[in-house]
Amino acid sequence: MRSGLRLYGGFSGTETTRDQRNWKTYATILDGAAKDVVQVGHNAVLDGFTVRNGARGVTLMYGDTSIANCVVTGNSTTAIHGSGGATSLTDCTVTNNSYHGLYLDFGTATVTRCEFRANGWDGINAHLTATLNVTDSLVSGNTRKGILLCGGYVVNCTVTGNGTGIEISPDGVNHVLNSIIAFNGTGINRFNNCVIGDISCNDVYGNTSVNYGNMTDQTDLNGNISADPLFVNRSGGDYRLQATSPCADTGIDSTVVHGQTDYAGLPRIVGAHVDMGAHEYAGRATSYVLPEAVEALRIAAGLKTVSAGYLPRLDLETDGSIRIPDAARIARKVAGTDTNP
Repeated sequence: MRSGLRLYGGFSGTETTRDQRNWKTYATILDGAAKDVVQVGHNAVLDGFTVRNGARGVTLMYGDTSIANCVVTGNSTTAIHGSGGATSLTDCTVTNNSYHGLYLDFGTATVTRCEFRANGWDGINAHLTATLNVTDSLVSGNTRKGILLCGGYVVNCTVTGNGTGIEISPDGVNHVLNSIIAFNGTGINRFNNCVIGDISCNDVYGNTSVNYGNMTDQTDLNGNISADPLFVNRSGGDYRLQATSPCADTGIDSTVVHGQTDYAGLPRIVGAHVDMGAHEYAGRATSYVLPEAVEALRIAAGLKTVSAGYLPRLDLETDGSIRIPDAARIARKVAGTDTNP
């Protein structure tokens, strides 16, 4: 892809606007047939593609690129490789690649609502002088490290089932906040006495070797706990929180920005405080607000798809879909003519 090019996939062929596409239902596949699949130039956008079966999946040539709504899977080396510039990854799934899910030599990557699962080496490896900022993401089942952090932050993530959950390296100041690091080999590991930033309001639990490696145990300091997070179904890969989870309402609210959603697309801060982990517990009876009425109407009109996590919140007719009657009921609640919620 040349610099400045924007490519969008996920169309059935009947749409009249880009918002009508459904990239999950109508996969647009780039198959590498064992060769490097796609090289993305400066200031380019790759949105709505499945990138599979290559040597390297996506090569970020010059940075300042945007990768969104993509699945990168089954590549024989690294799924996404970046060298410099600023890269954003949003709503992507990076799974079952032979080496790293995301590998950065240097530059900056902002990762939002992504999943890195079952990759042969690290889920995310920010190497050398790379800066990595990861929010509302799920990192699970990667053979070596879930996240190698050399400067930056991990906020509201669930990191589970990896060799090491998060390794903090010495090339920058690192912050880990509002996250669940559980059931890995090692929880958070400090490499070579590196500088540690803010490690606050995390649940670091059940890591088979040690919860905190080469650093003082942070349990009961700065809001950190060590308790079973009570996932809905850990063996089945459902890392949402049960109603009685100790991670509910225990995060730092100041990390949440206006309009932020969790990994599943649900609004953040549903209860008294933001939850730890990638998923906000959605079972609380909280009042509906105007943006949700608008969202339901757009989904009912076919202008947007609903995430699996948000479906139960908007599906008031409980028929497994969002239709005009659902949007109307939400609107009446917001207007005060029906009980809210």
